[in-house]
Amino acid sequence: IISVSGDETVTESASGTVSVTATDRNNDTLSYTWTQVSGTTATLTGADTATLGFKPGAISSDDELVFEVTVSDGTDSVSEQFTVAVTNEAEPVEEKKVTKSSNGSFGFLTLLLAPLALIGRRRKRK
Repeated sequence: IISVSGDETVTESASGTVSVTATDRNNDTLSYTWTQVSGTTATLTGADTATLGFKPGAISSDDELVFEVTVSDGTDSVSEQFTVAVTNEAEPVEEKKVTKSSNGSFGFLTLLLAPLALIGRRRKRK
């Protein structure tokens, strides 16, 4: 008899765990084998223990990871699957700095045209 439980939902940057509880009526030593059946490839730790640790890979939209554990007493084995929903996290948006600069061209143009305006006014007065 086996029972699987764990994190049913994680974000893509978080780690999660899934555990199996197993009993053997003969009290035989049990071995555990975890595999990922579907979804974006995750990094697995403890794939030969009762508790699987996993870190989802980068995703661009929500995904589901399906893990399968096989428990064996050396004679018989039983398998069960567990699904974990992985929530996509939005990429951080970099704010672009807007710099306002006229590069001094308007001021330079004003300095050039100011004497012409003054000369034009003097001519009109005469």
